[in-house]
Amino acid sequence: MEIKGIHINNNEKDIVTLSKEMYEDFRKCCIQEEYEHDVISEESDNIKCRADNKMIEFFISCIKSEHEETIKMLCSLSKSTLIDRMNRIPFEEESEKWINEVDIDLVKEALLRYDEPEFVEERNEMTKSLL
Repeated sequence: MEIKGIHINNNEKDIVTLSKEMYEDFRKCCIQEEYEHDVISEESDNIKCRADNKMIEFFISCIKSEHEETIKMLCSLSKSTLIDRMNRIPFEEESEKWINEVDIDLVKEALLRYDEPEFVEERNEMTKSLL
C-alpha cells in the first residue's frame, strides 16, 4: 500500500519526505511517542526529515491502520453514498457527515474493495442486527 504524502528513499536511511499536511501528523506522533526528529529541508509542498527508522515505520503503520479503518467504515455505507461522495455531492445526514471530509482517494479505494468478502460479510451482519 502506497501512502499519499509519504516518500521513503531506500538509499537514505532514516530519512522521510512528507507532504506538509502529513508532516504535521508526523510531528505530533513524534512528540506523543517522545521521539526526536530533524527537519533537513523544506520545499513548497514537502518537508524532508531525519528520524529513527523505527519511528518512521511506526508512523507508517499507524497511517495504514487508520486508512484500513476508514475503508472499513466506508464499505459499511451504501455504494450509492460512496458514488455520491465521488461526485462531490455532500452527505446531509448528521450521523454520517464525516464522509464529506474523507479523501477522494480513500473513497475510490473503498469502491474498488467494496465487494471483498470481509466487507460483504460485515454489511450482512449489520443488516441482520438492524432487523
